[in-house]
Amino acid sequence: MSPGRPERIGGSDELRHRSVSTYGRSRRHIPWLVGLGLGLAALAAFAVFSATGSGSEAMSAAGAVVSAPGDVIAGWTSSEGGVPEATDVGPPTPIFASFEDIELCLPVRPGDLTLVAFHQAAREEARHMVSLVGETEAVKLCDVTSTVEAQGATGAAGQTSTVETAVSSRSMAAVDTRDDGVWSGSAICLYRSNRYGPADSAADVGAPPGSPVFAPLNGTVIEVKPYLLYGKYDDVEIHIQPDGRDDLDLVLIHISDPQVEAGDEVVAGRTRIASVRKLSDLMDLQLAEYTPGGDHCHMQLNLVVDEEELPAVEGS
Repeated sequence: MSPGRPERIGGSDELRHRSVSTYGRSRRHIPWLVGLGLGLAALAAFAVFSATGSGSEAMSAAGAVVSAPGDVIAGWTSSEGGVPEATDVGPPTPIFASFEDIELCLPVRPGDLTLVAFHQAAREEARHMVSLVGETEAVKLCDVTSTVEAQGATGAAGQTSTVETAVSSRSMAAVDTRDDGVWSGSAICLYRSNRYGPADSAADVGAPPGSPVFAPLNGTVIEVKPYLLYGKYDDVEIHIQPDGRDDLDLVLIHISDPQVEAGDEVVAGRTRIASVRKLSDLMDLQLAEYTPGGDHCHMQLNLVVDEEELPAVEGS
């Protein structure tokens, strides 16, 4: 069922009278009719409140995620079995990249997004994605801090700014979607000293821990499995085969609370599949140089070489 505002219930009937006698009799019945109308309106309002109240109580003003069966959240519902079902409620997360004819949606809502960073994947099976958003300068938090402190010391405009305000004001944190469905923000490119090639075969999509993670494309879940990141930290992999492409495997890591299982069909930008895992309390994350905490989910699109074994990710 699609959520929405309940219909306004109420209104009044205009009584038309053609004679003095009819008018007099009608006046005697008006109190009874008004009372009946008010009673019916109260019953209708109570029914609407009962139908929508539980869902409202399950969500915070900020749109906090709930997972009770039947609750509807920005384009997905959880079924009795706990497996999310795509709905037509609300827009999908916007597109930010592509590979050949496959469009890739942001795995988190723009409102939760802190940063998009393309970088080199660890393995050569990763395909090179095409960014569809603007590229912005990678400004480190230490540089933002220095600028804010300098403004405060000199009394320049914006001296009351904080690091968080300065970071969130950058265009990469935009929440708008263009008419063509592409995200209006921008991304940065990061390079790893121990990896080679252009910074376009993986994407780290920053968001606070616990933020909902959505399927980036239409497809079928092939595998959901726990593993040890760098051999020591609990993490989860979700593998999705794009529709019509059994030669490709989209994989997401740095996630928790998986909402799907092998065989589930997912809809791009609509089906919630997991939550962003908190790793910032366990290790130093590269994104923490650019956004507070640096927590994120990692995604890449791999070429399937061996159908019996999906390509590994080997870290962020």
